[in-house]
Amino acid sequence: AEEERLREEVDDCFDWEEDKGPSALGRLAVTSFGAGRVSRVVCTPQNRRYMTFDLFSGGSLQVPEARALPWLSVVENAL
Repeated sequence: AEEERLREEVDDCFDWEEDKGPSALGRLAVTSFGAGRVSRVVCTPQNRRYMTFDLFSGGSLQVPEARALPWLSVVENAL
């Protein structure tokens, strides 16, 4: 069971595609590492979505959608 779970996690790292659904591209967020903008949204074969943020201070980070949504909400609630 553990080996199968690990295999699924490894398989999940391949065949990612740009997300074709409603996009968060360009949306602003306040991340744990500072303010940034969504630069990429990808989806795995298992329908897991990941968002990439370009940070205004430099650099980028990619997180699961569930982690990104609260960061996006901070800006939306402030506007």
